[in-house]
Amino acid sequence: MRWHVGEDVVARLPERGWRTVSATPTRRVTTIDPRQTFPARRVLAAPAPGVGGSWVLLELRQGPTETGPSPAGQLPPWSASSDGKPLRQRPAKAHRRQGVTLAWGGPLVVVEGTKLELTVYLSNTGTSSWHADPDDDSWVNAWLTEEDGGPEEQMGWFALGWAPALPDLPRGCGVTLGAWISSWPIKETLLGRYGLVASLGSLGLRTAVRPLEIVADPRKADPPRRG
Repeated sequence: MRWHVGEDVVARLPERGWRTVSATPTRRVTTIDPRQTFPARRVLAAPAPGVGGSWVLLELRQGPTETGPSPAGQLPPWSASSDGKPLRQRPAKAHRRQGVTLAWGGPLVVVEGTKLELTVYLSNTGTSSWHADPDDDSWVNAWLTEEDGGPEEQMGWFALGWAPALPDLPRGCGVTLGAWISSWPIKETLLGRYGLVASLGSLGLRTAVRPLEIVADPRKADPPRRG
């Protein structure tokens, strides 16, 4: 295993108590770029020594090295990373997102090559004020799906949104969160109809599927389309 942290961090990691808290297998993106692969990933956690109610996280990833793919018949090596810092135990995301919803507008038509500036709206639809956890940021991911919303695993992540921290929301109030689209997908994705989904990662909160149509630049002739 290859460590992507300094020896001082490794020395501070707990010696026992590790357990798997998250695991995802290797995934290949076939719709946008057949060459793109997301490596297998595991997140381990152990109680932080001397800090009650806190945990230390260790991330493991399995994938090719700088020298290229592993020889035939051999599994790719694992690499490990951690900052060694204790994280306080918090209520589950399902509890922290109670009373709020994430949504955006109606259908969207995009001309290929266009730089987009999307927004989603986080609103308090509960019966009382909603108080954000101080460690919950407002980083929003968005990605393409098929027009009907699936299969998500066949589409690549292509948008990132970010804002400092989630504010408290009085009953009936909300806040607009930005989502900025990277340039490569709209330029390389075939013309056609898709779905667009956004997720507020800190709360595990998703939007419904938003229809998205990528149309040809009228200045170009015979652009490629989905089959």
